[in-house]
Amino acid sequence: MFLVRAAALVAGLILLGVLFKSHGGWLLLFSIPGGVAIVWWIARLEGVAFGQWQDYALGGLIGVGVVFLIASLLAGVSPLWAFLNGIGRGVEAGAGLGLIAYALIRRGPLPTGGGPTE
Repeated sequence: MFLVRAAALVAGLILLGVLFKSHGGWLLLFSIPGGVAIVWWIARLEGVAFGQWQDYALGGLIGVGVVFLIASLLAGVSPLWAFLNGIGRGVEAGAGLGLIAYALIRRGPLPTGGGPTE
């Protein structure tokens, strides 16, 4: 299990590093925490737990996708290409952040049973 987590950490760092280096790193510095905060806020409103790796992946997707969509539209790119650019960068950032979170978040044993006892 250690090798899987180590590989996930390395792959996530590579994905975010490439995205940071090639596509405006300052956008990532603001968009990833914003996206994660939005997912945390929605989880709080819904009354569900937050903190699984999927939450961080979704936060990265939302934050980076929206910021790159807006940046592309402001640069004069057509709406379709701006949407595709935002989704593509968001998926890349979400995958990288999800892999890093998967590698770093420790989970306890899965609960057994689950039904009422008599």
